[in-house]
Amino acid sequence: MTVRELLRALETDPDALLVVVNGCEEGYDDMRVACIRIAKIRLNRKGARAWQGRHPEHFGIEGKEGEGMNAAAILRGSH
Repeated sequence: MTVRELLRALETDPDALLVVVNGCEEGYDDMRVACIRIAKIRLNRKGARAWQGRHPEHFGIEGKEGEGMNAAAILRGSH
C-alpha cells in the first residue's frame, strides 16, 4: 500500500476515528505519529518463515538481488 492509497482509504472516515495497529500476539495497540518511521526493507524475501514479515529489514549489499528500498513503517505503540 502506498501513502496515496492509505489516504484515499481513510478520507471518508471521521477525523476523530482512532487508528490502531495489530499487537504482537493479540489485540491492538495505539497508533501515534511517533510510531511512523522510514525503514529500509527488502521486498519479498525468499524463504521467510511464517512468523517473519514478508519484507524484512534490509541489511544486504546495495545492487545485489533483493536490493533494499525505503518504506513507511508503522510501528506498534508499545515500541
